[in-house]
Amino acid sequence: MNDSTMDTLARRVERLERENRWWRVTSTFALLLLSLLVFLGATQKGPFELRSNRFVLTDKEGRQRASLEILPSELVRLMTYDRMETQTLSISRKLPTR
Repeated sequence: MNDSTMDTLARRVERLERENRWWRVTSTFALLLLSLLVFLGATQKGPFELRSNRFVLTDKEGRQRASLEILPSELVRLMTYDRMETQTLSISRKLPTR
């Protein structure tokens, strides 16, 4: 083999080694990032609890479409509304006493 062929091969081997190092570093970083995400997700606490006396559901335009509330007279009331926010259904029930 002549010198130009050896130089060409040497440059190609150096380029392949650089690319191999780059892929190793990138894949190691990606694996560490994925592991971090998995471990952070695993440390989440139990189910989320939301408490309130009244819940209002709205559509994407912000109009009230339903509500669920506890009234001072110990009534639980569910109401639904149409697109014009006119009440279409109301269901109430007194909470049982202990």
